[in-house]
Amino acid sequence: MKLSSCAGISNRESRRVSSALLLAPLLVLHNLLALAMTVDSFVVLPISQRTGSLARVCGQGRSATREGGEVDRKALLREAVKKAGLVAGGWGVAAAGLPQLVGAKKIINLEEARELGEKKMIEIEKAKGPLIKVRDNVKYREELVGKGPTFEKGDLVKIRYQVYKGNGDYMFSTGYGREFQDDVGDTYDFTFGRPNSIPKGAEIGMEGMRVGGKRKISVPPELGWKTSGGFPEPQTFGGKRKLLNHQNEFLQFEVEVIRSRPRKT
Repeated sequence: MKLSSCAGISNRESRRVSSALLLAPLLVLHNLLALAMTVDSFVVLPISQRTGSLARVCGQGRSATREGGEVDRKALLREAVKKAGLVAGGWGVAAAGLPQLVGAKKIINLEEARELGEKKMIEIEKAKGPLIKVRDNVKYREELVGKGPTFEKGDLVKIRYQVYKGNGDYMFSTGYGREFQDDVGDTYDFTFGRPNSIPKGAEIGMEGMRVGGKRKISVPPELGWKTSGGFPEPQTFGGKRKLLNHQNEFLQFEVEVIRSRPRKT
């Protein structure tokens, strides 16, 4: 069934809706790759919900009439675009070139979209708390201040950790049951300050932590896994492959101190 046959929509308006249905996925993908999606909320419906018949769209559209029988074409067009899989909220959908059928905020160009994206990322980072610079290009963010004792070189330390790429993509972990690992609650045990235990950058970032504390440490490549003999070692094939491919990049080491025991004197 054609949209033009429903509720008196003109052929021109029908073509506008058809174009929106065809171009919307491509435009959204293009803007995502260009970091141009800067919206407060954005929902993509499952594909199975995008393939409903136009008859159903038109059926809902007939209810969009004003008093006196006049068709509210804008409401009908909005209904059709929503059925295409795009639901705008907050600022709306920042898809350059998409007809503003749902009240979307139009981004003039990619440069403006990037600027909005950068501002949004800055706001998100500020909300997480201050980024503390230590030394040798190591930085960390205190996610949770521990209430237990501190530890020093030579102490036995038990930790749980997660490793991420610089952009936040997950790589590998111990103790959280990720990637179908049966390791929930497990710890990585090592002697703090002993060579080939943890990356030097992670060790620097852990200085001053207390038991129960949690930090996310930015580890520069020159102080990364090459300084620890590859430890802590990923337990999955995927984790080993990711570390091999990205060990020469800045990585994020999120560490939670579970327990510590003073060295024997």
